[in-house]
Amino acid sequence: MIWKILLAAIVLVAFLEVGAQAVTVIATEDGNGADTYLTNDGQQGPDTNTSAEVRMRAFRQLADTRSKTGYIRFDLTGAAEADLTGSYLTFEATFLKGSAKVVDVYGLIDGDGDSRDESTITYNTAPGMLPAALGNYALDLTMVTLLGTITTPAAGDPYPVRFSSNPTDLPLASFLGADTNRLVTFLFIGTNNESEIASKEHETFMAPTLTLVPEPATLALLGLGSVVLLRRRRK
Repeated sequence: MIWKILLAAIVLVAFLEVGAQAVTVIATEDGNGADTYLTNDGQQGPDTNTSAEVRMRAFRQLADTRSKTGYIRFDLTGAAEADLTGSYLTFEATFLKGSAKVVDVYGLIDGDGDSRDESTITYNTAPGMLPAALGNYALDLTMVTLLGTITTPAAGDPYPVRFSSNPTDLPLASFLGADTNRLVTFLFIGTNNESEIASKEHETFMAPTLTLVPEPATLALLGLGSVVLLRRRRK
């Protein structure tokens, strides 16, 4: 019995030491972060800037009709450099329609494009995008790389509806580890997905966040959970 208590204490201390020092949550409103969406359709042309909007139509692509691409940047200045295997993105939906939908997530390859001014960026000026007919999009694959996917929830109420990426479906460690300028930019390409998410301009809903979770902290948490589960089963 005593060794179980000691083991639980050791794991708890390890988790608190690793987790408290290393787990970091960064919002788009921090530093030189950005959250907007790029448009290229008859509703909003390719020269439209949407940075002042309180919500982002970030995931919708319907060929020849709608093209809305989320463009989200996080400033990593001050964050510890480590193995970030468990890192994930979190959003608060302001509107959801229909069933859950899968969205492809691309990362902007490290470079000068990361520092573009959110207040002026448009589809026509965004790094990683190429000219395309209205209602469509084209990616410059020399500037962006496919990282994985994130799934938006099915229609729900009340709002906001919070959801996060899964590190298995959207592994971020390599992309984050390759960063040299402390800015990381993500682009989101969905299907006919009308989900909308809060931007940092929203007065009450949470801005998008990037949670940096080094693998040791994840392992410590899992270890602690196992000990607690073992003790509960023994009661």
